[in-house]
Amino acid sequence: MYSKSIQNLIESLSKLPSIGPRQASRIVFYLLKKPDDEIKSFSENLLSLKQNVKLCPECFLSYEADGVKKGCDICLSHKRLKTKICVLQKEVEINNIENTGIFDGVYHIIGEDINMLNDEKQTETSIKKLIERIKNLKNQNQNDIEVILATNPTTEGTAMLMYLNQKLKPLDIKITVLGRGLSSGNELEYADQETINNAFLGRN
Repeated sequence: MYSKSIQNLIESLSKLPSIGPRQASRIVFYLLKKPDDEIKSFSENLLSLKQNVKLCPECFLSYEADGVKKGCDICLSHKRLKTKICVLQKEVEINNIENTGIFDGVYHIIGEDINMLNDEKQTETSIKKLIERIKNLKNQNQNDIEVILATNPTTEGTAMLMYLNQKLKPLDIKITVLGRGLSSGNELEYADQETINNAFLGRN
């Protein structure tokens, strides 16, 4: 039987994505062997994450808040096309897309799980914000709006795509989905650059 402190940390780590009790135990005993200064630095980084990182009010992408910036670098950039919005389920998927250099628009993080729509959580709030963004563009007489639904080709992603398509269709804008470069069941987070490139080029 582990001590209370060890057991508490195992339970906390087990709540992280893809971390089970066995993996959490290994992490805890690994941390026990590390010097105090490394553990202190680790804990300070965790606190800094919560204190300094905020969600962009426009797209729900995280950014380092400095008291001056009011959003993420992508939304604030004058080089990005605001009329081209790529809708993603997870922020971690952005890096793979950015590395291809093929996309010059902006993003919108929608959330991973269609089931979250039953709750007043980020997913529903984010969808409402997406609709608001589109309406604001239309009010500015922007008629070349394209929303790229880049949900993952998984069961959850397909359900989300169908729901979003239903919500956005009345707005009378161009709605596209990624091409078949992505095979069923795979996620953007793990796709290589060539696959993502082909998926964007083949969107329809």
